[in-house]
Amino acid sequence: MSRLWIGAVVCLFSGTLVGRIGALWWCIPMVILTVAIAGRWDQRILWVFCLAIGAQAGWADSQWQQAPVVALPDPFEGRVHQIRQRGDRYHVIVSPDANPTRRVQMRTVDREAGLAPGARVRVYGSTRRLRPADNPGGFDALAHGRNEGVVWRNDGHIWVLRRASPLDELGVGLQDDARERLNRSSRDYGARILSGLLLGDRAGVPESTRSALQTTGAAHLMAVSGLHVGGLALLVFGLVRRCAIALGSVRPWRWAALLALPPTGLFVVLAGAPASAVRAGVMVTVYLVGVLLGRR
Repeated sequence: MSRLWIGAVVCLFSGTLVGRIGALWWCIPMVILTVAIAGRWDQRILWVFCLAIGAQAGWADSQWQQAPVVALPDPFEGRVHQIRQRGDRYHVIVSPDANPTRRVQMRTVDREAGLAPGARVRVYGSTRRLRPADNPGGFDALAHGRNEGVVWRNDGHIWVLRRASPLDELGVGLQDDARERLNRSSRDYGARILSGLLLGDRAGVPESTRSALQTTGAAHLMAVSGLHVGGLALLVFGLVRRCAIALGSVRPWRWAALLALPPTGLFVVLAGAPASAVRAGVMVTVYLVGVLLGRR
């Protein structure tokens, strides 16, 4: 491993440590030291970037750990953080105004108009804490919810006070439309598999298929990740490039990069924008824009 990447790893871990202990002002002398040690501009930019990313991640994690768990009233108001459909139900994650870092997970059959990320809502019903695993190796609801900052669960009713922005509502609407089209397909098994591959909804995948994928070590194929985003972008890029070459284009690479951008972004939206897909979408976009600008 080159000195460039060794320094990046060190800066990432150093920034994470600084963020976790809460002394973010330590980043100032660390940035000065990093710039002084780095010999080239590419080293300085990469190392400072890794330092900042680590500090932000460590700080966010420490804030979540230290935030008190305040009991929520009935009803309470908050903002929709995320919404995904799993099977015949919508899973809605709400950030309550009383404690935005301790989120509430809800399940509802119908999606009210305007219910999308960013919407202001009022939640009715009793809210209860997620429980850790009762037995070793069992399902740990509290640990599972921590990935999304969820510590509460509510099975009551959700009322939209202010609708989400048109852009956020468009994303959820595209997912609903794609799911309806798959449900109308005459090939039920294929529609269920595509629902998992495209929308991240594995609720309808048969148990026998899940077991087969786990046995063969291919279960990750049913979880939308960077593999899916990069694979789609590469497929579109390759097809457009071949067509552009066949048509005698002077710059086939740039046409391929330009036309690969929209389907990549659309796929991330259809998948519900999970962190893995967003991360891959950003990096693919950076690469394609670099091709468009003629940069190596």
